[in-house]
Amino acid sequence: MGIRYKIIPGYSVVVVVQDGYIIDEKKISFYKKLIENSEIESGYAFLVDHTNAKGELLSSDAIQPLAEFSKQMKTIYNLHGKAAIIAPRDITYGLTRMYQAYADEIEDNNQVFRDAQKAVDWLGIPMSVLEEVRNSNEEDLD
Repeated sequence: MGIRYKIIPGYSVVVVVQDGYIIDEKKISFYKKLIENSEIESGYAFLVDHTNAKGELLSSDAIQPLAEFSKQMKTIYNLHGKAAIIAPRDITYGLTRMYQAYADEIEDNNQVFRDAQKAVDWLGIPMSVLEEVRNSNEEDLD
């Protein structure tokens, strides 16, 4: 259980998978460390999978700070690639849409999907890329 990720240069994508319940501070810390990774280049897409996340994606108290961080991340690191978030559960989907609104990310290059296949199709990557990270045992950046 936790947050797993993999940077896949061949597809210019970063895949992040969350399993179980992760406290807000750990999520925020994870993303701060992740974007400092020098392997992530401008234009890389992000695929974030919350299919097996437990509880809420974020508490309502954490949505705005993470959204502010996201705006800073795009400016500082020039990360302007597509982002697809897989959020099949109603609560996760709704909170993700709130996050988008705070981050001013309701754009064509940021989408929330309930279905994983639609998300990977939209990014133009095969489902096997997501499955590889879902099935890995590698843990997060801590």
